[in-house]
Amino acid sequence: MILISAAITPEMRRALGSGIPLVSVAIRDGQRFPSLAIDDEVAAYDGTRHLIALGHRRIGLLAGDPDSVLVNTARKRGYLRAMSEAALVPVIAHGNSLYDSAPPALADLLARDAGLTAVFALSDEMGAAVVNELQRRGRRVPDDVSVLGFDNTRTSQHVHPALSTIAQPLERMGELAVERLLTDGLPSTGPVPRILPHRLIERGSTAPIRPARPNPPRNKEQS
Repeated sequence: MILISAAITPEMRRALGSGIPLVSVAIRDGQRFPSLAIDDEVAAYDGTRHLIALGHRRIGLLAGDPDSVLVNTARKRGYLRAMSEAALVPVIAHGNSLYDSAPPALADLLARDAGLTAVFALSDEMGAAVVNELQRRGRRVPDDVSVLGFDNTRTSQHVHPALSTIAQPLERMGELAVERLLTDGLPSTGPVPRILPHRLIERGSTAPIRPARPNPPRNKEQS
């Protein structure tokens, strides 16, 4: 069995017993089953640092449901660490990682800080929704607000501008999971995580922050 993007619950462990080979993909289980995943905390840290390097100081995080998938907590930790190191104020709202949850979550973010210049969405579906919703509100992406997604799914390229994102090697994870099951045959007796590399893909939805326009010079009559 290959389990993708879902935590292995105690009930699942009891139901599976010890005779069913299992590999967890995209979740670092840390229990007795092998797992293949990126370091989600470091990936979110790197994504936040990228936005900071572009000059953004008011960066909102659109996170997933903290109670549903373990990666949401790890990714949030990465964002908070990068913001803390840069002495920046975090602004966080939660969706459920799916497209339709992003518009109300973005409204929550903007209610907390209407001057956000960047939004880091912790899934590409939410990131694509943020791009569309910002444009519906009359904000230009990335001229007014940069948007960064996560996962590098096909959704990231089905929005305009295309979504900058943190890429997971999803295809390679699937290959390694099958190889692991075919070669090992049985679950491990201890934690055997394998951390795969992530990478930042820059597309059109992120850009350096634009400097504020200077006030026009006053004429002599106004002086």
